[in-house]
Amino acid sequence: MTKEYLLKEIGLTNTEIKVYLKLLDLDSPTTGELSKETDIFSKNTYDALAKLTKKGLVTHSVKDGVKCWQCTSPERIKSMIEEKLDIANELLPQLQRKFEQKNNERRVEVYDGKGGIKALHNLILKEEKTVYNIGATNKFFEYLEFYAPQFIRIGSQRQMKAKFIYNSDVKIPKEFQKNKNFEYRYLPKNFQTATQILLFGDYSCILIWSTDPMAILIKNKEITKGFMQYFNFLWDISK
Repeated sequence: MTKEYLLKEIGLTNTEIKVYLKLLDLDSPTTGELSKETDIFSKNTYDALAKLTKKGLVTHSVKDGVKCWQCTSPERIKSMIEEKLDIANELLPQLQRKFEQKNNERRVEVYDGKGGIKALHNLILKEEKTVYNIGATNKFFEYLEFYAPQFIRIGSQRQMKAKFIYNSDVKIPKEFQKNKNFEYRYLPKNFQTATQILLFGDYSCILIWSTDPMAILIKNKEITKGFMQYFNFLWDISK
């Protein structure tokens, strides 16, 4: 992953990223010098610097009556994430109460993109139920390179149990092989599935690992019970 991609993930705009990275290379430039080095209009450069200053990533000094800019320690990036987590921890109980007031016995939801797939797996961690996986692949690690190890670590800490049924041509990740609470089997070579299905608690989920991944989540006891019969049949014929 590039520095630009990672900085964008924590909420910086493309202009802020360009200004911030260039500022790391330069020694206390003025706004004009920074604008020239980044090839960004002076007003846009100044706006980006103002936003970076608010975020605590940039500071300035005055030399001969002119503002000169410097980066603060990059450790500030870590504290930004921790501050957002504190806000989320305060806000979450309020939102959760509103969410749970609705009738959640039956529902269908669509989770789009990598962010949606992360939200789905956060729900899996929250439910703390055994996970049953049909058509398991390594796409989870490919698409969510940084999130996947975090998910495995938290799941392991919570003693999460899981059963995976892999297609015969898929190599089982080392992270799964090391986990004593994870069981896995291979489908027969003449039986392959391109669709990945996750089952946990009252939930059934169909995962589609396309260029822009998506998941269809169904909360319904009867539907999940039907999928579990399908899982148990495949588990019995798998090695």
